[in-house]
Amino acid sequence: MRRSWVRSKSIFLVGLMSFQLYANETLPTGYIENLNAAYNTPKGSASADVVNIEGFGNYVRPQMDVENYKGLLIFSFEDKQFELDISMLGITDAERIDVGSLEFGNDDAKINLSLDGADAFDPTFRINIRNAFIECLRSDQYEDIKDDLLSACLSNSKISLGEAYFMSEDSEFYSLYDEYEIMGDAFDLQDLDVNVRNGKLKAEFRSSLSKGVKVKIEAETSYDTQNKRVVINLKKAKASFLNIKNTIFNELEKMDTEGLEVQRPYIYFNFSE
Repeated sequence: MRRSWVRSKSIFLVGLMSFQLYANETLPTGYIENLNAAYNTPKGSASADVVNIEGFGNYVRPQMDVENYKGLLIFSFEDKQFELDISMLGITDAERIDVGSLEFGNDDAKINLSLDGADAFDPTFRINIRNAFIECLRSDQYEDIKDDLLSACLSNSKISLGEAYFMSEDSEFYSLYDEYEIMGDAFDLQDLDVNVRNGKLKAEFRSSLSKGVKVKIEAETSYDTQNKRVVINLKKAKASFLNIKNTIFNELEKMDTEGLEVQRPYIYFNFSE
């Protein structure tokens, strides 16, 4: 199975696209403790300390088969299956995927996912992720997965990442300082910290795209459940003392990406049914 790569120009856009990928599948209800998986096309194996998923069952130390479909991991045990979408971490199709010490929970109060490490490999593609954590707090629940996930994550959430490395020979990544400066086919990311409280987002990170300088972003975020779209009001974007807000807008406006619409200071991402 081969992947379809978009010519990526910014971390900001990668984040928006990851939300779209993640919100296209169902979220299992329940929890998973210490899941480890090793996938090598066309299938792999997985184990966990505990899997307690609605419709799957409650098992201690099950040994499972695992398949991958564009970042949707399908776990099978005996005659039962459950699905776990890790595409929000940027992992989609790959010949090999390794996941270490994954914890997952989805209940009436929150959605959370954490892992010690995840690696995805292909002849022209590589992702390495360490110490990732995502938690989205619910105020309401929706049957539609897009409404459910995005309403929670864009209202009250926390995302952190220790470090990550992304490489694709089919992509070009651009500097956050200069929208015309190509940084190559790979970039790294360190110390990502994103906090959203009542729709007010604050984020900071370091990256090779910012030449190691800390980037800080402030925005207002929301999800329009009626029109199925993410609304982002980008307030501030700085790399050290330099204002990079216009650079972000300029490169987003150049992108030919389905569903993306820019009307400064707003960024909209419309989800197709």
